[in-house]
Amino acid sequence: PGDARRADRLERPLLQPGRGPVRALVEARRPGGRDGGCGAVHRRRVARRAGRLPADRERHRRRGRVQAHLRRRAARGGRPHDEGRARDGNCRREALTPTVFLVNPASANGSTGRRWPEIARQAAARGLTGEALVSEAPGHLGELAVVAVEGGAEVLVVVGGDGSVHETVNGLVAAGRSLDAELAVFPRGTGKDFVRSLRIPKDLGGAIEVARNGHARTIDVGHARFHACDGSAAEAYFANFAGAGISGAIARRANASSKAAGGRVSFLWATVAVFARWQSASVTATIGETRRSGQVFEVLAMNGDYAAGGMWVTPDAVPDDGLLDVLVIGDVTKADFVRTFPKIYRGRHLSHPKIDVLRGAAVEVDADRPLPIVLDGEQPGTTPARFEIVQGALKVRVPA
Repeated sequence: PGDARRADRLERPLLQPGRGPVRALVEARRPGGRDGGCGAVHRRRVARRAGRLPADRERHRRRGRVQAHLRRRAARGGRPHDEGRARDGNCRREALTPTVFLVNPASANGSTGRRWPEIARQAAARGLTGEALVSEAPGHLGELAVVAVEGGAEVLVVVGGDGSVHETVNGLVAAGRSLDAELAVFPRGTGKDFVRSLRIPKDLGGAIEVARNGHARTIDVGHARFHACDGSAAEAYFANFAGAGISGAIARRANASSKAAGGRVSFLWATVAVFARWQSASVTATIGETRRSGQVFEVLAMNGDYAAGGMWVTPDAVPDDGLLDVLVIGDVTKADFVRTFPKIYRGRHLSHPKIDVLRGAAVEVDADRPLPIVLDGEQPGTTPARFEIVQGALKVRVPA
């Protein structure tokens, strides 16, 4: 019990042959950066002496046991020590608790891993307990979410930021399991735009209360097709917003920063720095029968109403109306930017003559050069891109 209070250790479920599920305390990995984008999180590795295995691998090698990594998908075939375990069609995981925490230790500039034991204690004090599954690499949260649902979880609590929600939603929707559990969020990132759009409290106490007693709201998600960083065709889902143009460059710069000053300051500084050098592109945006062509700075496809660390981009956007609110920003001058940009945090920018809002189930964006795209704050590729709505694809716990 004393060790469970150490900030550098996390409680993890392990499966060991012949013993069934056990609990173990393992050292929290030090994150290498924020999740998402074309880079990787957890890229830095702690130096160790040549020829020596990491402590956890050495421990299991000496014991002759096999650690069953939770990041393997539950439905992917059996292992030698799975014989005799309960089966229902495909191989099943051991049953998990009704509530499962999906923890991204790299979120909040790497502080979530250190603070998780305290977060778990505060949740338990308010009556919210469950298994904790900890992300170990980019994309891992999506796999853990699927494992949790297939193990019987009914509520998935994402402990992380917008990138963590993005990973989780992609894993669940791609696996066809996004309606099999309700998603709750303890906001630990820098942007917090997903929770803003759904009016989920940003403070931990309020978020715990919503996770316990909130009601389930079924919302839409977005589906994106685009070119990946290596030029290949790619696709992904987004929970809150997508964009093509300057927003992708802003996301790239913001994600490369430490964000120690907080989300709003980080995104504000990235926006100013990128805008100073950004050149508009000749863009064609097609929404249904409507087409907008010309010199454009940005096309944003909004499912929620907030983006970029608190900017109230499309105040009338509703995440369960089956439509994207598409914001098109024309070739604004630097003087326009100085006058208009502060208004975006209050949603008062839409009267500008070079800003237009259209609504539709899908938008296609093409340009005279590849433009970086952004999905929920992550920068996975470039245009040409198509963003479309997927109706009623996700259950989220929101304030009652």
